[in-house]
Formats: sequence, C-alpha cells, structure tokens
Amino acid sequence: SLSSGVASAEEPAAAPVPDIAVTTNVGITSDYRFRGVSQNNQAPSFQGGVDVAFNKLGLYVGTWGSNVSQWTAGNGTLEMDLYGGYKTEVAGIGVDVGAIDYQYPGSGGNNAALGAVAKANTQEAYIGLSYGIATFKTSRTVGNNYFNSTAANKNAKGTMYYDLTLSQEVLPKLTASAHAGYTDYKTN
Repeated sequence: SLSSGVASAEEPAAAPVPDIAVTTNVGITSDYRFRGVSQNNQAPSFQGGVDVAFNKLGLYVGTWGSNVSQWTAGNGTLEMDLYGGYKTEVAGIGVDVGAIDYQYPGSGGNNAALGAVAKANTQEAYIGLSYGIATFKTSRTVGNNYFNSTAANKNAKGTMYYDLTLSQEVLPKLTASAHAGYTDYKTN
C-alpha cells in the first residue's frame, strides 16, 4: 500500500454551546464616535456593557454605557443603551432583528444650537443581514427624538440610518474593517 506521509490529526470537538451565555465588555477610547460624530468632544470615554444570549432561542438582551459630553446628552454626561433582539440564519444569510433604546439621564436641557429644549433619548428598531465578510444594517427611529438634534416642537420619527460594514480577520485576533453609513434625517 502507498501512503502520502502526511500525518493527519483529528480536530478537537467543538465546545458545546451553552443555553445561556453572559458576556461583559470594558473599553477606553480616545474619542467615542457614533455615526461619524464625536460623542465626547474628542476626549476619552470609559465604556462597558453586559450581554445575555439565549443561544437555543436566538434571543439576546444587553446594556451598554459610556460617558459623553453635555452637548451629546442634553445636559447629562452619560449614555445608557438597552437593547434586545433575535438572531438566526436563513439560507446562509445571518438575520438580526431588534430594538435599541439610547438613554441619556438628565436629557431635556436647553440646546442653544436648536434654540429650544431638546431631548437626546432615542429609540430605534433595526434589521441586519450578514453574509461572508459583509454586514448591512438598517435602523429606523421609532420615537420622536434623534440624538439631541430634535427641537422640542419637532418630530424625527422615521429617520433612517443605513450601515454597511466589511470585516475580515487578517491575523489571529486582528480584524480589518471598512464601514460606511448614511443618515436620512426626517423631521416635521
């Protein structure tokens, strides 16, 4: 008989996926940017969050927070995000549907740029699709406010945000990514 001389090793069995997974994250940034805008006047931000995934059901919930500027938070200095959704795969395409509530405790102060009292608290529903290295996500504002840019007598409901991200691991634990986003701002 002939053999190739190449040794083969069995791959280790994948670890079982837990029914419930809790993960945490902590970060320090030199400039927290969200949708292209500095959220902390180009100063450092301290950030952290907790996520709970119910893997067998495809459901997840989480919270995340960061210090931000008073301009961003409408007289507050904190952003607290609460979110939840459902992830699945259909015909090889990842699907993520959910909602996020961006809360800014203390929001509601006078915004001189708008000439009126503005509120920063923003609620969005989203759907994301992913395939290979590409992810496309669309978010729609379902509340009246849009990140401290909506004057008290205006309504930004229906504002859309479109997000395309390409990412690829180039070395172990090092991922390169490119991102483009577009906001279609609605106001009455």
